[in-house]
Amino acid sequence: MRFSPSAFDSFRRNTELRYTLKAPTTVSIYIVKALSAGTQAPVKTLVEDLSETKGTHSITWIGDTDQRLFAPAGVYLGVLRIDQRRFETIIQVFHF
Repeated sequence: MRFSPSAFDSFRRNTELRYTLKAPTTVSIYIVKALSAGTQAPVKTLVEDLSETKGTHSITWIGDTDQRLFAPAGVYLGVLRIDQRRFETIIQVFHF
C-alpha cells in the first residue's frame, strides 16, 4: 500500500492510494491527521464497506476534508481497514 505521489500540493494535483488484495474482501479507506503523542484525528472518509476483487486497486484523494475544504499542510495517514486489520501509509500535503 502506498501513495503516488507520496507528497503533493493539493491546490495543484491529487494523489492516489494504491493497494493490492490477495483475495476478494470488503475495505474501508480513511485519511487521518497524525497529531502529537501518537493521536490521530479523522479528516476524510474515502470509502466505507466497499466490496473489492482480488488484485491491485487505487483510489484518489484530492487533499480535501469531509467538510469539503482543503486539508492544511502536514503529515497524514492513509488507513485501509479490512475486517479488524488496519494498514497505514504516510502522505504529506504541502501548499506553495
